[in-house]
Amino acid sequence: MVKLKIGLIGAGNMGQAIIQGLIAEKSYEIWIYEKDESRANLINRKYKLQKKKLEQLTNDSNIIIICVKPQIIDQVLGLIKNQLKPNQLLVSIAAGINTGHIEQQLAEKIPVIRVMPNMPALIGQGISGFCLGKYARTMHVNQVIKIFSAVGKTLAIDESKMDLFTAVAGSGPGFIAYITDCLIKAAVKAGLDKKSAKSLCIKTLQGTINLIDQTGIEPKELAKKVASKGGTTEAGLKVLKAKQTAAIIEQTIKAAAKRAKELSR
Repeated sequence: MVKLKIGLIGAGNMGQAIIQGLIAEKSYEIWIYEKDESRANLINRKYKLQKKKLEQLTNDSNIIIICVKPQIIDQVLGLIKNQLKPNQLLVSIAAGINTGHIEQQLAEKIPVIRVMPNMPALIGQGISGFCLGKYARTMHVNQVIKIFSAVGKTLAIDESKMDLFTAVAGSGPGFIAYITDCLIKAAVKAGLDKKSAKSLCIKTLQGTINLIDQTGIEPKELAKKVASKGGTTEAGLKVLKAKQTAAIIEQTIKAAAKRAKELSR
């Protein structure tokens, strides 16, 4: 079987998550270009991948995945645009950079797909939203779904909703981590030792999320089931409602989506 050749430009945290997922699939030939020589050598030793010069990687790959920060993507596109061919697929995970912007930087009509993975991809449990440029076709969609399914689930998103996806899925792990930290600190303040509080809170969160996911129960209904009349859960929920927690979370998502839109180009 002929393996698809995938070239990754950039090998930071998310680039490495993609590498790990693709290696596990064993159906791709993977090359990397990483400007940071020490990191490139580390990746080479850890994953036994072939390093390539940028021009060579661009010429030889079927699919090129750009895993660089948004601030330098135009510089990267400027370096590779004359090597790209219409029979290749260009994938970008640079946050906030829309497909139209990428297409404008290129010399040819190249299929482009924008993907927004999130942090849990590092352990194979991410959710990656993707949207298509005007030259991307069904075969390209299938390729992207297969690639990013190696690090979690995938979801097709209209590009007009990508800022909202970024606010919920991209920033969401940060919000959940913050809430988890608050829960742990509250447990410690109430009398638990730090180690026990952390274990208790994390296991409770994991179990609750898995229960919702695996049973399909609505979160609101689960809250009602846990909250017996006159009990401890009801007492705590009254505080959350009095403090307008739902409104605070809504404002949090709106602020993140607004910022994502401001950073987009």
